[in-house]
Amino acid sequence: MKKLAYLTLLTALFSFGGGAVHAQITHSGNTYIDGRLGIGLGVDGTEDMNFKTLYLEDNNLRIHFNDNSTTANFPGNDWQIEINESVNGGTNHFAIVDSTAGTSPFKVIAGAPTGAMHIDAQGDLGLGTDNPVTEIHSKDGDTPTMRLEQDGTNGFTPQTWDVAGNETNFFIRDVTNGSSIPFKIFPDAPDNCLTIEGTTGHVGLNTTSPTSQLDINGETFRLRGPLSPTVTGDSIPAPGKVLASADSLGTAYWADTDDLVGPTGPTGPTGAAGAVGATGPQGPAGADGANGADGATGPQGPAGANGADGATGPQGPQGPAGADGGDDQTLSLTGNILEIEDGNTVDLTAILQPLLDRIDVLETEVSACCGTVFINEPGGENQAQLFQNYPNPFDNSTVIEYYIPQGQYRQAFLEIYAVDGSLITKMNLNSMGHGHVIVGKSLLAAGNYMYSLVADDTLIDTKQMTVSY
Repeated sequence: MKKLAYLTLLTALFSFGGGAVHAQITHSGNTYIDGRLGIGLGVDGTEDMNFKTLYLEDNNLRIHFNDNSTTANFPGNDWQIEINESVNGGTNHFAIVDSTAGTSPFKVIAGAPTGAMHIDAQGDLGLGTDNPVTEIHSKDGDTPTMRLEQDGTNGFTPQTWDVAGNETNFFIRDVTNGSSIPFKIFPDAPDNCLTIEGTTGHVGLNTTSPTSQLDINGETFRLRGPLSPTVTGDSIPAPGKVLASADSLGTAYWADTDDLVGPTGPTGPTGAAGAVGATGPQGPAGADGANGADGATGPQGPAGANGADGATGPQGPQGPAGADGGDDQTLSLTGNILEIEDGNTVDLTAILQPLLDRIDVLETEVSACCGTVFINEPGGENQAQLFQNYPNPFDNSTVIEYYIPQGQYRQAFLEIYAVDGSLITKMNLNSMGHGHVIVGKSLLAAGNYMYSLVADDTLIDTKQMTVSY
C-alpha cells in the first residue's frame, strides 16, 4: 500500500487545473498495482474497467517486446502485438509481428467466426470447429476444401490443386487447368478398391497384395476402346501373362510378362482383309502365308497373315492382324483347299477335319444330355454365332466368344445352366459384333455345364463346358 501511495502522490504532483501533464517517469524496482490499469492517450478516467485487468485506449494500439540481449548465441528477436493497421482503408485485425524481420506470421481479421481456428489440449487443430477429433479437423457446411497453391515466386510454374469432399464424392481438382477433376472416390466404396504397393509401385484393384504392375482381383473386367492390337500373345490370362492390347471389338490379347512381343509364330489360314483380319478356326498352326511377314501369335492358334482384299476364312475367334506383305497375293478357299494367286495350293484338311469332327461329337454329347441342340456351322457374319469355350476343361478361368450381327437384335444374353437345367447366371451382352466374356472358377463347382446365347428371346446356340479342379 505504501508503493501505491507514492504513485498516487506522483499523479497529484503532475495534475494542474483538472488537466494532466504528461511526464516521463522512470522507476527502478518492482511495482505492484492493486487494481486495474488503464493505459493510452485516450484514457480519461471514465472507462468501464469491469472485467478488464489491463485497459488500452489509443488510435495506434501496439504492445512491443524489445529483447536487449547482447550475449553471443542468446536469442534477441523483437516482437509486437498489433491491433489494426495504421493507414486509411487498412485492415481491422489482431496480429503478431516479428519486429526484427518486419513480417506478420499470424493475423486474425475482424469478423472471423467462432471456432475458425481451435487447438485443443491434445494439440489437435480445428478449422471451423472447436471440437477437433483428429490432428487436423476441417468443418464446413458445404464441401470443406484444402487448397495447395504454388504461386511462382520461386521460379516454378504456378499450379493450384484443391482437395475436397462432400456428399457426392471425395475429389482432387486441377484448378489451374479448367478445374478438371482427375480423381474421385464415391461414398460407401468398398475396402481395397485401389492399392499401390510400397516397394514395387504395383497397382492392385480389389487386392492389398498386387504381384504385377496391374493386379486385378475379380472375375471380369471391361476394356473401353478402341485400342490398336499391336502386340498379341495367348488369349487366356494364364499365370505369368499380362494384358498386352485389345482390338476395337473388345477382344483382349495376352503376352508373357518378360517379353510382350514373344517369338514369331507360323501364319494361320488367311483372315479377312483390312486392319483386323478374322482368324481361321482354332487348332494347330497353318502353313505360312505367301510373301507376308509372320503375324504375332493369336489365341490358341497363330494369327492369319493380312493380304489386301483377301477372302474371309472360316469364322473363328477374333484374332490380331498380321503384318501386310510387301507382295500381296489373292487367296481363296474352296472346300478344304487354300488356293494362292501364284498357282500354289495348300490342303487344310488335316487342320479343318478334326475341328469338324469335334463339333459333331459335341453336338451328339449335348443332344444326349439336354435334348436336341442345333450348333451353327461357320457361316457369314450375317448370323449370330456362339463359339466353344477355351480352354475346355478348365480349372481357373475360360473364355467364351460370340458374334452378334450389328443392327439385327436389340439385346442379347449369355446364360449358364447346370446339367439339370437350372439357371446359374445370366450375363447381359452390351456390345454387338464380336465379343467375349471370361468365366472364373469361383462361379462354378467342378462338373459339366451348358451355356447358351439368347438374342431377343431367341435361342441362338448351346454348348457344353467342363470345370475340373
